[in-house]
Amino acid sequence: MDYCFSPAGLNKLQHAITATTLLASDFDGTLAPIVEHPIDAVMQSNTKALLNSLAPKMPVAVISGRAMEDLTRLIDNPHIRLSGNHGIEGIGDHYDLQQAERICNQWYEQLCDFIAMNNIAGFIVEHKRYSLSLHYRQVESPAVAEQYTAQWMTQLIPQPKIITGKAVLNIMPPNAPDKSDALRYLMETEGFIQGIFIGDDDTDEIVFQRIASHVLHIQVGYPGTSAAHLYLENQSQITLLLQYVCDFLDETSKDDKA
Repeated sequence: MDYCFSPAGLNKLQHAITATTLLASDFDGTLAPIVEHPIDAVMQSNTKALLNSLAPKMPVAVISGRAMEDLTRLIDNPHIRLSGNHGIEGIGDHYDLQQAERICNQWYEQLCDFIAMNNIAGFIVEHKRYSLSLHYRQVESPAVAEQYTAQWMTQLIPQPKIITGKAVLNIMPPNAPDKSDALRYLMETEGFIQGIFIGDDDTDEIVFQRIASHVLHIQVGYPGTSAAHLYLENQSQITLLLQYVCDFLDETSKDDKA
């Protein structure tokens, strides 16, 4: 895996950037810094400005674990394609949303009961209508958090699809689509033959592993074992990346007109 701004990394990046390349990104930990409380997450003003600048120049999408309603509020640009709840929302009629909502309502009550019965402070159950996120960043002991979450997941009925994240369990209905399904759907339905996907955690690693051809993968942070092609050193470098893509498109556009 090459550093994005090394000579080898820039060479790969330049070959991927065109006016018809789909630039898709995760939100939390990628476009926005990770925060203690998910409700407080927001893009930095320069990141948002760059994303908005890119949207008229190339296809842009945000594929996030956040609910579509929340994602729409945070992105606030009708020209940017959105897929929420890890791909459950935003891929047409490919999934039974009513059933997903019923299941998540049931799980939400169960998890709230588990937390109350065990009286463990720091757990937050985020209900996103079609999926849940169980946050444990604020639990005093990581070992205690892992012990209880492992126990609780086995008691949920039906058994959920679990994708781990950074101090969070993403809890999805059985057979739910994921971010790789969402990216594939966008590329196939809109006819994109080339893409760039940027992400930072296990939910994004699924994309890196499952969509290998015609998509350049960029990992935020260097985990060492990622299937991504390139990496950024940290989340703050997302602005450098977006600026580079903007500038490169502007330069190639000038060359085409010359």
